Parts: sequence; C-alpha cells; structure tokens
Amino acid sequence: MNQKPKLNEDFFLKARVADRRTVSCFLGSGTRLQGTIVAFDQEAIFMRPIGSEDDADIMMIYKLQVASVTPDPAKKAWRMRPQAERESAAGRAVAERRADQAQ
Repeated sequence: MNQKPKLNEDFFLKARVADRRTVSCFLGSGTRLQGTIVAFDQEAIFMRPIGSEDDADIMMIYKLQVASVTPDPAKKAWRMRPQAERESAAGRAVAERRADQAQ
C-alpha cells in the first residue's frame, strides 16, 4: 500500500538529480534549504547548496525532517549548469532571437 507514494517520491527525486534543477527543501521546523539534489536513498537526501562547487559542502537531510521539496524557477537552475552547457544554451537562445527578428 505504501509502494505508490514511494514510487512518486523516487520519480520526483530522480528527475531533480537528472536535471540538476535548483530546489527549495522545507523542513518541519520551517527552515528553508536551497540547492541541487545530488543523490538520495531511502532515508536521506543529499543536497549541494546554491553557489557551491565543492563536494565538501554537500548536506545530508533526513527525509523524516522534510516537509516538502519544490523546484525553483528554471532561470535559477540555469546558473547551476556547467559552463559549457550555459554557453551552448545562451548561443541557442541568441540564434533563436535573431531568427525571430529576421521574420
């Protein structure tokens, strides 16, 4: 009976690990943690704070303490992507704008 909620949770967390989107993690105490989810297991979520590139800064958050996890707007996640991805995404955006202006 608990299998379906667990599958939904795993699906959501796997998607956030894959797309490296910035999330806000609200704890039961009301504390808001922001960052990208780098991994998770049955009991914990491992999250890198915004602006951190160092693995030493990764936080372990026990799932029992988590009230909710919500994705932040996409523009914040854009800054977290590797440099090569940001440059290629920016190049595509400029090319698309130029194509729209030419029409």
